Amino acid sequence: MNDFETVKLNKKSGTLWIELSRPSVGNSFNVQMRDELYEIFSLIFHDDEIKTVLLSGAGGNFCTGADLTEFGTAPSPVIARNVRWKRDLWKLFIECPKPIVTAIHGYCIGSGLEMALLTDLRICAQTATFIMPESRLGLLPAAGGTQSIVRSSSFNTSQELLYNGSRINSQTALSQGIVSRVIQDDNLIPIAFEICKQINQIPSKNMAAIKTYSNFIYKQPVKAMEE
Repeated sequence: MNDFETVKLNKKSGTLWIELSRPSVGNSFNVQMRDELYEIFSLIFHDDEIKTVLLSGAGGNFCTGADLTEFGTAPSPVIARNVRWKRDLWKLFIECPKPIVTAIHGYCIGSGLEMALLTDLRICAQTATFIMPESRLGLLPAAGGTQSIVRSSSFNTSQELLYNGSRINSQTALSQGIVSRVIQDDNLIPIAFEICKQINQIPSKNMAAIKTYSNFIYKQPVKAMEE
């Protein structure tokens, strides 16, 4: 894979480690990061050596949300929307046949939390903090956060995050299903790799099928599930 400026890549024993790498700005999500992640995930689909993806952030945070300095820089809203449709990164996350494990530490805010919620397994450090600040900024979650947070956590917790922009700590995230484990900070990445190693032992076709069916069930409306 090519060299990238906003992310670091490390392929190890069947796992591609993607590290968001804009630590001076909290790994905030900008257009360049979107484009680079889009290119990477497009390649992952066709790389048989990759069985799992590990997603994390460099420095003190996972991702502090969208880079607000880029707001309003597109030539027009129509052009911006068309570019998002052509480079639908979030669709690639959902449809990626390889399981994506996310290791969260520090702040996980806005677009960063939405990104994490689109992955398959999430673990976090004890010091992790989760915030959805869009309502306070007069915005809507742009990456399907209104759906993914409701599906991943209790209704009351999701509404508190969405309505008030409240912050929750790692233990609340664990109890509400946003993450599956809370890990001591120093052990976060080693344990994430161990999870990937265990998944890598399962045949890739089997895992892709499991992920496909799990995602299908996960996305069904409650009424459809009852029927």
